[in-house]
Amino acid sequence: MTPSAAGDFRLSLGTQAARTLATTAKTPPQMQAITPRHLMRVLPWVETNGAYRVNRRLTLTVGDGRVSFVSTGSQVAVVPDELRELPSLRGYDDRRVLDVLAERFVQHDLDGDRQVPPGQVVLVAHGKIAVTAAGEYGDEKVSRILAGGDHLGDLTGSGEVTARTLTPSTVLVLSPADLEELLRRHGGLRAHLRRPVPARPGNRYG
Repeated sequence: MTPSAAGDFRLSLGTQAARTLATTAKTPPQMQAITPRHLMRVLPWVETNGAYRVNRRLTLTVGDGRVSFVSTGSQVAVVPDELRELPSLRGYDDRRVLDVLAERFVQHDLDGDRQVPPGQVVLVAHGKIAVTAAGEYGDEKVSRILAGGDHLGDLTGSGEVTARTLTPSTVLVLSPADLEELLRRHGGLRAHLRRPVPARPGNRYG
């Protein structure tokens, strides 16, 4: 409580105090665990001013074939290292190019029963989509259903895939034009995509 000019006490925060509490400084992702007490005693504590928000630890599973994303409000972005889950990018380790490639994906928020925008690669961040193909009698049939973490297409190939949303979905789309521009600027990526794609390990059942 702070005294006002009239001598009474104000129970609400002032403008500057409210702004200080509302504005946070984001820290790098930290461990989602409890810090041991003995470690708390030996850590070099530093006095800071302001309000801070500690982010959770970002856990990634490498080699599972699924792509991970990070969300900031309504904005969704693919984790650059997770692009190596695409078959054509397995073994590619140029983080700088992966960062640039991740920035070229455009977010689309779609309602249910909507056509997915065509692209070289489509990443499913949220929702379910059905990949369709021409049926035996000229109608459309569903060949497979994808959910969050799955992807359509690859950096190699035509990239012509037809899909529709089954539920409200969020997808990230890389256009063939953006891919061509990146290949012109980054010769290492172009040389990597020309290499034969290594086969994934598996038994006789796939």
